[in-house]
This record gives sequence, structure tokens and C-alpha cells, in this order.
Amino acid sequence: MKKIRFLICVMFLVVLPSCWQRVTGDTPKEKSLYVINLLDEQLYTDCHIKGSVNVPLDQLTSFVSSLEKDSEIVVYCSNYMCGSSHLAYEELVASGFTNVWVYEGGMAQWYQLGYPVEGLCAQKYLKLVIEQPNNKQKGSVHYEYTDRDVVSTNVITADKLYKKMYDAAA
Repeated sequence: MKKIRFLICVMFLVVLPSCWQRVTGDTPKEKSLYVINLLDEQLYTDCHIKGSVNVPLDQLTSFVSSLEKDSEIVVYCSNYMCGSSHLAYEELVASGFTNVWVYEGGMAQWYQLGYPVEGLCAQKYLKLVIEQPNNKQKGSVHYEYTDRDVVSTNVITADKLYKKMYDAAA
């Protein structure tokens, strides 16, 4: 019985540091890929891409302040109709980040494709199929007109994001 208690204590001590990072909100320094969910905490808790972190748009600057400018960052929100990911992209590029992507399909498309998620996934928006708007060019780059100018955006598909996440975890 003492051996079992000892093993449980050791296992607890091994797992505790990884929990501490999540609880304190510390930004990991050695990570090669940051997948950032821009939705509010309630929507993130309900359903998010497995391995992504929740950073609402108004906290993005603070979160990335300790990251290297060449860090690979993918931002996403709910679906094609959500503009937060493009705003985050613009903010990151303007701050000097050089390896930023937008996953436009968002949480709804990821969920519908059956890729790994965390949470109950009970929100109604997850079931709504929203196709990519026709005015957006398919591929790795598209152009969007904003109040400021024409913005070139690096766009990543669900398949490519999944592969990047799998490769980063390996």
C-alpha cells in the first residue's frame, strides 16, 4: 500500500508543473507553434481546438509581448464571418511578427471536420455550416479591403493547420 501511495505522489508531482503553467497563464517560451483562440473565455471553455490557448483580442498584445518575432502564430475565432482573426493578424504583423496565419474557418469548421477538440461543444454556432465567402480568394494568401488599405493575409486551411499541429507535437 505504501508503494502505491508513493507512486501516486510521484505521478502527481510530475503532472503538477504542466497544470501550474495553465493556471497561472504563463506564456511558454520554447513552443514552436502558437494556436490562439480569440473568442471570449466562455466560448473557449465550451469548445476549442485541442492544444490552442485562449487569448481574447484585447489581451493579444500582452500575451505575445514575450514571444520572439519569428514565432509561428495561427489565430482563429468562430467561423468565416468572424473578423477578430483578421484584426489580430493585422495587429501581430504591425507589431513585427513575421510568421502569422489566419485560420478563417474557425472553431465551427474545425468541429464539423471532426478534428481534435476540447470541451463539451454545446454552442449552437458549432453546428451552423458557413461556407467561405466568394469574395475571398482561396489559397495561402488573400487580399482584404479595410478602412486603412488593402491587406495581404496569410490564410491556413484546417488540413494544413492540423498537420502543423501534429508536426509541432512530434
